[in-house]
Amino acid sequence: MALRTLGRGTSSRELLQSLDEDGAVIVSDVVDTSVVDALESELEPFVARTPKGADEFSGFETQRTGALVARTPLARGFVMDPLVLA
Repeated sequence: MALRTLGRGTSSRELLQSLDEDGAVIVSDVVDTSVVDALESELEPFVARTPKGADEFSGFETQRTGALVARTPLARGFVMDPLVLA
């Protein structure tokens, strides 16, 4: 099943309905690409130092960098976005 892609202007009610029905939803254009680029630049040093998984559960080619909100103020904007909070 393909996930629905909804726009930034979609009501929180419709987003929640899609989330409830499909288990996930894609919201396009939530953040300007310049903000995404800046966030990527800020997080790159942390990701570069994150080791790859050491077992099948973690994935041998997977990197799991945590504490993003603590590492950069830009990440805080993502989790505090009114649409995300709704």
